[in-house]
Amino acid sequence: MLIPSVVSEQSAVAVQRMARTFLLGVILALSSPPAHAAPQPPTDLRVENLVNPLGIGDLTPQFSWLPQGDVQTAYQILVASSVKNLKEGKADKWDSGRVRSDRVAFVVYEGKPLRSREICYWKVRTWNGNGEASGWSKVARFEMGLLSNDDWNVAWIWREKKDEAEDYVYFRRSFALEDKRIARARAYVTAAHRHEFYLNGKLVGKGPNFAYPEYQYYQTFDIAPFLKRGRENVFGLLCHWYGAGQGRPYSRWGMLFKAMIDFDDGSSVVIGSDRTWKVRRGEWIVPEGSIGRQNFRNGEGVPAEHIDGRLHPVGWNTPLLAKEGWGEVANDDNNLPQPRAKRERVRWENAVVLGKHPTPPFTGTLLAQQTSITEYEIAPVRVKKFGDGHLVADFGKVYVGMPKITFRGGRAGTVVKIKVDYRPRPDGTLEGFAQSTRLDYTYTLRGGTETFRPYWYLGFRYVEVENSPPQCAIRMIVRHNAMDAVDAGNDINRESSFTCSDRTLNAIWDLAKRSVMLGAQEQFVDTPTREQGQFAYDAYLTAMAAMKLFRERNLTRQAFREFAQSQIKYHADTGKINAVYPNGDGRRDIPDWTQSWIFWAWEYYLETGDEELMAETFPQLVKVGTYVKSTENKQTGLVDLGNAAGYASGIVDWPNRYGYDRATTQRTVMSLNAYLDYVYLARLAKELNRSDVAERFQKYAEDILCAIQRQLWDEEQKAYIDGLYADGSKSRHASQQANAMMLALGLTEGERTRGAMAAVKRAGHSTSPLLIRFLLRAYGDHDEDDALREWLTNPQGHNYAYILADGGTFTYENWRGRHAERENSESHPFAAYGAVVALQEYVLGVKTLAPQSARVQVRPHTLHLRYARGKVPTQRGHIFVAWQLQDGAFRLTLHLPCNVRADVYVPRGQSAGTAVKVNGKERQGEAAGNYIVVREVGAGKWVLTRGEHRRNAA
Repeated sequence: MLIPSVVSEQSAVAVQRMARTFLLGVILALSSPPAHAAPQPPTDLRVENLVNPLGIGDLTPQFSWLPQGDVQTAYQILVASSVKNLKEGKADKWDSGRVRSDRVAFVVYEGKPLRSREICYWKVRTWNGNGEASGWSKVARFEMGLLSNDDWNVAWIWREKKDEAEDYVYFRRSFALEDKRIARARAYVTAAHRHEFYLNGKLVGKGPNFAYPEYQYYQTFDIAPFLKRGRENVFGLLCHWYGAGQGRPYSRWGMLFKAMIDFDDGSSVVIGSDRTWKVRRGEWIVPEGSIGRQNFRNGEGVPAEHIDGRLHPVGWNTPLLAKEGWGEVANDDNNLPQPRAKRERVRWENAVVLGKHPTPPFTGTLLAQQTSITEYEIAPVRVKKFGDGHLVADFGKVYVGMPKITFRGGRAGTVVKIKVDYRPRPDGTLEGFAQSTRLDYTYTLRGGTETFRPYWYLGFRYVEVENSPPQCAIRMIVRHNAMDAVDAGNDINRESSFTCSDRTLNAIWDLAKRSVMLGAQEQFVDTPTREQGQFAYDAYLTAMAAMKLFRERNLTRQAFREFAQSQIKYHADTGKINAVYPNGDGRRDIPDWTQSWIFWAWEYYLETGDEELMAETFPQLVKVGTYVKSTENKQTGLVDLGNAAGYASGIVDWPNRYGYDRATTQRTVMSLNAYLDYVYLARLAKELNRSDVAERFQKYAEDILCAIQRQLWDEEQKAYIDGLYADGSKSRHASQQANAMMLALGLTEGERTRGAMAAVKRAGHSTSPLLIRFLLRAYGDHDEDDALREWLTNPQGHNYAYILADGGTFTYENWRGRHAERENSESHPFAAYGAVVALQEYVLGVKTLAPQSARVQVRPHTLHLRYARGKVPTQRGHIFVAWQLQDGAFRLTLHLPCNVRADVYVPRGQSAGTAVKVNGKERQGEAAGNYIVVREVGAGKWVLTRGEHRRNAA
């Protein structure tokens, strides 16, 4: 048994943490030559992971930067109320002093209390191992939002409404602005559930994120670029109330708005939501009464949109709309009244005041949202005509967004049918129904030039238009979360990269990256088409992929907090978390999903070192761990959830179990999940100096591992079985999932390693996307490179290569996608995480070993490739890896950022001994199986070679 490895691994984390402080300033064995240059000023200054952010809601915001040089041993932060004070060294808000630390991110503000709307300026400098200080960084800034409910002093408003039906509402407020120089102009906006915010006809932004009403988000917008001095200005909002559903909380319709315009002369203008705003119903045709499924695409709360263009108030968000009568509708689409345009009167009314904020159900302090959506327009790659007014456009790949169709020359009252879909029918037209979901729209023309654009998004590749006017231009508005450095309109961003000599692996990388980007919306959605809610296990996998691909942070922090809120709201008595956030059906859990929240906590912390978030949610994490412990059978010590129908007894591996014996009540996978929960909680507790909790959960880990090893190994099969039945007898089935997890977690030795690996190989492709990372790690960590490459590249397998061979451009929920008997979604982003693991951790070889990537492992697996190269984003900067293999000679080029140490593994090859050339000089490494390891490689550029290598290698 390997019980001692649990203790030693956990202890190692604490030892490493102490060593990071104790060894600061020591020149690492393979760092640059002793003659250090003084460090350059730090770069990439951020607050709350954002560059010069507005609307910060945290009273103790967190700072980050990238030091320049080899080692940071200390830092100093100055924060001031003005640039002048900062330049003069007057840190009237906070002077951290010289702090001896290698931390470069999530450094918490400890200065004077911050006030609502306060603007602060800051800079940072660092010291290297020789005690030399860098210059000061450039000055950065951050601005606080509205920190308390008292800061709002405005009312929630809506139109007159007496039923629960979904609703689309236009809001308009015009005002004259003096011709004075504007110093600052901000708008603070929220709505239940969604808004589009315009100023003088220009889109300012959309939001907010979905949340339970007591955790309602608001957004801060810089509106100065949109204002017109000395002229009439108009605020316009188009809001949508969904009603309760999956991904949509029960709440109450309402919009809350406050704009504050400050002038250079010290005067200000404040405009808030009140009864003077004008409102009218939108042109969406919605059945009256209660929320009815008949107007939704499925049971998941995604509305089907039937739009009557004749009711659209052209110019509604511009000063050109006639004041008298409040609303002429013209048949143009450029917000300019046309002389011969037919006009019809529409009715605008005064807004109804629902109550001054806070008012039920919006009783909590509004939360400042730190995430946003980016949108951009793309054209189809081809358009096929099937007859007059009948077109199908192909955008080449599945995207997430809304069709945008401009019509010219149509007759008012003509009904146009619009469908979207993932794939065409054999004749090239669309079904408009996929993944158990209606994918159609109806639009009634108003005549002239006009544009159809639905309010909400779907995933799709194709658009079909029937009964169109003679002129029809089809476009798509692509949308996704504005993750760090994502280039609009570009599938590949600058934060990460991968390429190698195998085209299939390159295509898998692109597939995974697109899927994760498009699956990150207001939340990490389950799928952008059917289930636009955020499910815990799915969100965890998508979030970790987003962090490793895009250096995403804020959407992950937001999502993680939201599941903590779900425990507080629904599961304070049990310690579970909700399976989906938010949702309209109240309390709902899936045991595996609750268990996964602790996985998420530790892996997030390993990437970021964010102690503040871990400390904030630690009580909820301990409750989860305590709940998991309560599910153990008193006699066997294994997790025993019974065998109830549905999800109550655990899913195991979603969605295809490949024969896993689910008649068991004490399932191996669930017990291994529990083991991981206890291990990770013990590690987090040690990081947070909670030794009592660490000792308790470390003991839990030891106990359940003993139970697993004692009762779930089958000596006859030489493999781990799927669990125990209710009567305590053993299953005879040894699944790939159970054995792969044991191997991936390093819980096997000797005969049990050989037996578990044999069971894994016998099972072939028998793990679903949910647990596939364990199979890939089992192969990779045990140097089964042939098996790893076969799994990745076999187009007949249950894998990413099959998705590509099937024409998929978004990862599937079930490997067989449309050919699966059930769960046939072709757009589930969580499935992409396994590809990220395989290509970053094994082909490039980069693994994070210590929080904030203070220590990493670089151990490339060549997989019979000729070369691979790529960039891996970490909290301390990018790691660049490029390796080549030719005629048995191996060459690795490695760039490590400041304050990152690496253990670098070079394939042993056919050469004798343990010598490795490092930057042209021979060094002796350590033998480590099929590798030679060179330890304690520090920041800088390194070239490591073994064997004869020609410079013109492929």
